[in-house]
Amino acid sequence: MELIVSYGIVPKELNPLILSPIIVAAENNQIKSIEYLLTQGVNIDTQHLNGSTALIIASILGYVKIVELLIANKASVDIHDELGRTALTEATRKQHADIQRKLKRAGADTTYATENGVLEFLLIREIQPEVCRKLLDRVMRILTKGLKRMELNEEQAQY
Repeated sequence: MELIVSYGIVPKELNPLILSPIIVAAENNQIKSIEYLLTQGVNIDTQHLNGSTALIIASILGYVKIVELLIANKASVDIHDELGRTALTEATRKQHADIQRKLKRAGADTTYATENGVLEFLLIREIQPEVCRKLLDRVMRILTKGLKRMELNEEQAQY
């Protein structure tokens, strides 16, 4: 970051499609750089080419202090990237429970799900593991019955 500033480039003037300094700082766990960037007016919710934000990156990498700093400075907790992932979906996927709690306290949408519904399942598993186990048991019974019916139909079709 110092290198960027030493060349006289004000971070908020950088094209986020080419270089996103707040995302680079988040990727490298550089709290001081993020603090500086925020004093310079950099958009805390800048999205990179793939839609990732500093908060999503910090949530993936498990950087609790960065997540706390971004939340304290009003980073949007529900922005999603091009694949539909949010900071909460990524913290859940990576099993960063402390970050999940912080995002939920900050108002992250816990009903949001990616196309395959993984988040809802992971949140249920985290909050109510017994409910999750029962749900999986039920799904397995339904699938088993369906497979048995298919096998019977195939046998009957052979005769």
